Amino acid sequence: LLGAVRYRVERKRQLLPPEYMAPIEPGLPSYLQWGFACVRSRALQLGQQAFGMVPFADIANHAADPNSDTRSINPAASADAESSEAAPQQQAGGGYVELVAVKDIAAGTEVTISYSGVQGYSNQRFMAQYGFVPAQGNPADRLELTVPNSLQGATFRLSYLEDALGATLLMDAARGNNPYLFAALKSLPVTADDVGLAQEAAAAAGAAAGTGRGIGPVLQRERELAAALMQQ
Repeated sequence: LLGAVRYRVERKRQLLPPEYMAPIEPGLPSYLQWGFACVRSRALQLGQQAFGMVPFADIANHAADPNSDTRSINPAASADAESSEAAPQQQAGGGYVELVAVKDIAAGTEVTISYSGVQGYSNQRFMAQYGFVPAQGNPADRLELTVPNSLQGATFRLSYLEDALGATLLMDAARGNNPYLFAALKSLPVTADDVGLAQEAAAAAGAAAGTGRGIGPVLQRERELAAALMQQ
C-alpha cells in the first residue's frame, strides 16, 4: 500500500508543474495534495456523478451498519416541471443536504453513516482514502492471493472448509458474526460440492454425528493449492 501511494505521488510530481507539488512546509504535503486528500476523504456523493463538500455532515463516523444517511434535496428538480412560476433562486439551484435517520436512534447514541455503501470497501481502500480500517473487522475486505499457473482454476470445495472449521464457525461467518473469517473465506477460491443425493445424505449423517461431512478424499490439487496459498 505504501509503495502504491509513493508511486502515485511520484507520478503526479512528474506530470504537474513543480509549483503544484512544492510542500507547504518541509515534511508537509503540497497544497494540491492537501486539497486532493480533502476532496477524496470528505466529499459526499449527491447524485449521479455529482459530489459536494458538506460541512457538518462530513464529520459523521463510518459504521458497517449505520443508523443514518445523507440525502440530497434539489427543490428545483422536485418542482412541477410544467410550472413556469418557479422562483429564480430555485431555478438557479437552492439545493441542500439532510442527515436523516434510517433506524430508531436512542438518545446519546452516536450518529453514523456508511463511507462505502452496501458494496463495501477493502481495508486497503479504507486506509488509502480515509486513513483507517474498521476496528471490528471488515466483511468486505479481500486478500490478493496468487497461485502458480499450474493451479489456475483450482478451488476448495465447501465441504472441506466445513470439515476444517466446523459447522458452527462456518455458519457464524456466513451470518456476519465473524467479519474477519468471512473476509478471509471470500478471498479464497471456493466452490460448492458437486455430489449426488446419496453422498449428501451420508455427509449430513456424518456431520450430525460430529465426524464432519466427509464427502471424499482431499484432491491433490486442493493440497497443492493450500500449500501455495500458505506460503503467502
